[in-house]
Amino acid sequence: MSLYLLCYSVPFLALMRGMWAEQIVLWPIGNYTFDVNATIIFRFTLVWGIGLVGSLVALFFVNLTERVNLKVYEERAVSVESVRYLAWFFCGVSILYIVARTLMPEQVFAVFTGIESFAVCSILVFFAYALLRARVGLLLVSWGLAIGYAYANTRTGDRDFVVLFVGMMLGSIFYWSRYISLKALMLIGVLAVGVLMSGVYISMVRMDVPLTEENIAQYLLYNSWNAIVLPMVDQLSNHWYGDHLRYGKTYFDMVVSMAPSPIYSFFGAIKPITLDNPADWYYIYGLGGMHAAGVGFENFGLMGVLLDALFSMTLLLLVDRHSEGRSYFRYLLYMLLSASIMHWLWYGAMYVLNMLMFFVLLVMLFNGGRFLGRVLRAAARQVAANGQRNEGCV
Repeated sequence: MSLYLLCYSVPFLALMRGMWAEQIVLWPIGNYTFDVNATIIFRFTLVWGIGLVGSLVALFFVNLTERVNLKVYEERAVSVESVRYLAWFFCGVSILYIVARTLMPEQVFAVFTGIESFAVCSILVFFAYALLRARVGLLLVSWGLAIGYAYANTRTGDRDFVVLFVGMMLGSIFYWSRYISLKALMLIGVLAVGVLMSGVYISMVRMDVPLTEENIAQYLLYNSWNAIVLPMVDQLSNHWYGDHLRYGKTYFDMVVSMAPSPIYSFFGAIKPITLDNPADWYYIYGLGGMHAAGVGFENFGLMGVLLDALFSMTLLLLVDRHSEGRSYFRYLLYMLLSASIMHWLWYGAMYVLNMLMFFVLLVMLFNGGRFLGRVLRAAARQVAANGQRNEGCV
């Protein structure tokens, strides 16, 4: 929840420059700036504040409700031992992907569109298993997968490994929260800063930016997370009075776009929203991002900004409430959502929807496998019983 509020606010922090300068610098490397205007600064500040209010309202009302008594679900909770085959299967899938991503990155991208989210999910499936088993060997294997994935990313200048590390670190903090001291928390903070710095470094190398002190400072203060509010500059400047409202169309397109891409290709249809450019409906050349507040504003104006933040924070609060028991799928869902927050808020809700869809399909796969196992065991017992009866008859 803190990560959500932080990521929601960070892109707006560049507005503080308007207090002493004549231009707002969103991304100096990309030459994205706009002149300071009292009206546009007020509108930006209002949108930012409404989003925070929506989040705090959700926090207030959810905290008024009683916590769910998870003892009711203990018998139905999935134990970590029962998912070991599933976890090792996704460990193998992760290894195959990392090897292919490292050796043949262009071919992998050509065949599998949007595969990065699936790779992150696969590694988290195994990490959640390793975390709950609390075995050093398993944890080392999972962190080895994460490091291998990070290396495969850096080979092509991508930074998707950052969200994976965020999900793993937050999952670890959540699981071991009762044992984490202030010193350990500070160490985790240092690791988080290191992950951020590595992302900035890769971004600079990818764009062939010289590693000078001035450029490093600019990339730390004004990275691509600032540029994703650029569409809002146009929205709040030219469409403040609601002449462009879509009344939920983009949210509908997101839900429709949850189906895998091959299904659209099979029926000759065009997928409304893709991970390659989740904000294509408000495209700015060279950018694919759109802040969550911009999505809400595009659909329902200021009320949309409030409702978007309200429902998003409510979802996180409910997941947090239901993640208190020692259940594998609860911890996994917690980490999947944690890993999606940055992409979710900066590039579109398609990322969190894909995480949720992966989770639902994984649960269905697990339950289907367990049901099939029961059927086969029952059939085997029946065959054995028939064999014993036949022997008795003889």
